[in-house]
Amino acid sequence: MKTSPIISLSLLLFFFTSRVNAQDKPGTGICFFEGSYAALLQEAQRQQKMVFIDVYTDWCGPCKQMDQQVFPLKAVGDKYNPLFISYKLNAEKGEGVALAKKFNIGAYPSFLYLDNNGYLVHKVAGEGPAEVFNTHADKATTLLADKNRPSRLEAAFNAGDRSPGFLRTYISSKARLNMDNTLLLDELLKVLPANEQHKESTLVFIGEQMIGTKTRALPLLMSRYDQLSESSRAAIRQHLYDQLAERAIPAAIGEKKLAEIKQLLGYVNQLDITTKQAAHINRINLIYAGMAKDTVLLKKSGYTMVGNSMEIAVDSIHAEDARRYQQLMAPFLSGEKDSTKIPGFQEEKPYIVNIYSRAIHMKLFTAATAFSETLAPTDKALKDALQWALRAEQLIPGVKANATLITKLQEAVAGNR
Repeated sequence: MKTSPIISLSLLLFFFTSRVNAQDKPGTGICFFEGSYAALLQEAQRQQKMVFIDVYTDWCGPCKQMDQQVFPLKAVGDKYNPLFISYKLNAEKGEGVALAKKFNIGAYPSFLYLDNNGYLVHKVAGEGPAEVFNTHADKATTLLADKNRPSRLEAAFNAGDRSPGFLRTYISSKARLNMDNTLLLDELLKVLPANEQHKESTLVFIGEQMIGTKTRALPLLMSRYDQLSESSRAAIRQHLYDQLAERAIPAAIGEKKLAEIKQLLGYVNQLDITTKQAAHINRINLIYAGMAKDTVLLKKSGYTMVGNSMEIAVDSIHAEDARRYQQLMAPFLSGEKDSTKIPGFQEEKPYIVNIYSRAIHMKLFTAATAFSETLAPTDKALKDALQWALRAEQLIPGVKANATLITKLQEAVAGNR
């Protein structure tokens, strides 16, 4: 959304003033170091301080909330400035791209706490009020004194320690930081005899601690998953789902590794997933089917995605839009919450007027698009896809992508007559 020059100037003055206050006036907020990542570590070593890194993106609303409402506070500056060399890192620009990958950043904002050699000590994802944010600093300094801190464990590993107890500790340390530990899991399996590998306690440990899926520990676990007790399966089910469906499969899709996607989906199918998770996996199946040109799976996933959406009257959809909008706006209308303190609220407001319509539109448009891109022009299912596209336009009119899709499907259907 474009803003007037006056508003833009006001925003620039606000951010400039906040930045000057935070950096140049002791005790008024976090002082952020400016320079390269290498220079940051050099400064941390010079001052013998830990490092705090705010990992953000330009589009992240909660990141802006932290910038405006938390980082400038005196109580926060008083906590962080004596303990840390603080740094802001854009995860989508410059060296931030590689560093975000190195530290396995998956949500924004994310807060990294490093020792002055650059070893990760503590990691937190998500915004929070000042009092909670300050507790992260306390946690980080406590962990720095831990005998099992990452730098010591890495040194012992590099020195050749492969004892099972040590490897379990190192694996758990990596898991706590949400850092890939697949190499360590493979090392653990090398030193464990087969009967130890197959013990339920070992399999549960793998299921609870595994970060990443490129390890032979995963097929070992999944080959015996159904033999685990219900309590053990329940203990690891969510974590396995997250590693498979939220991390590994999207990465494999991005790299177009069809065989890997198929194998990972097979593992997910072994899990007893929730209805919401099943809908997510169905969407992944639709994507995979399109990539693999598997028309049988494509149709099954597409019709499942649409479900009963076409049976819901448009008036009923609009009524539900109004109900949800009123529910979301109630705290702001009552004064319980202040919309002016939420960055981007006014820009986002038009999108919450018709949340339900948008949700149904997305299902119809996604399924119709998948059918149009994969099915043969003679496939009769394209008639259904056309009806989905027309309903999508009815719900969210004036979208150029709707018109393009409708024209494409109309031409295909007309050619079948």
